[in-house]
Amino acid sequence: MIPTPPKAILFGSVGTLAEMSEVHRRAYNTAFAAAGLDWNWTPEIYARLQAHAEGAERIARFARERGETVEPILLYREQNRAYMRMMRSLGVPLRPGVAALIAAAKADGRAVALVTTAPRSGVDALLSCTHPPVTAEDFTCIVTAELVTRGKPDPECYFTALKTLGLAPGEVVAVEDSPCAAAAAIAAGIKTFGFPGRYHTASLFSGAQAVVAELDPAHFGLSRAGLRDTA
Repeated sequence: MIPTPPKAILFGSVGTLAEMSEVHRRAYNTAFAAAGLDWNWTPEIYARLQAHAEGAERIARFARERGETVEPILLYREQNRAYMRMMRSLGVPLRPGVAALIAAAKADGRAVALVTTAPRSGVDALLSCTHPPVTAEDFTCIVTAELVTRGKPDPECYFTALKTLGLAPGEVVAVEDSPCAAAAAIAAGIKTFGFPGRYHTASLFSGAQAVVAELDPAHFGLSRAGLRDTA
């Protein structure tokens, strides 16, 4: 789909590496119970709230809908703690094609970055549990919540990654798992592949280069051996 390999491939969230949506949903409900709230985010409610990329904003919006007052940041921190406990106990299988794409990009001398607005602690926890293994050392650059002031769909995190890598938007390609997050990469002028997570719909990835169910190095002008496709 892209004949010439980009200089860098930017994985746009931890959800592009591993499908953890259901674990996240359960962790939210665990956090709500710990805070004494009678909230229960069903799969249907959680799917609707995916229109908002940031966890604290999802909580704040849900509270407003119910006419209740809560501390979204504190609840989100508790959700992260619950999520990390669950993740460590369950393990983290990589999504289809992720390991092959990272290996092919690195073998061909391409940079690989992770551009997320999740906390660094959550990123490190996930990377410690992936199978097959992917570690922080596999990424030339990791952008997390601590490095930005605005979450997606604001493109700040992508501009931060581009500055760190020393590359222009036209020299990289992003992979995103949600329409809201994809909008951030597109707003930064980056060609973006939609790689929908469990709670996201392929048809909503407006402006994406393509929407795929599995990552294939050939989509990025690479072969599984890390060599450029010549066909």
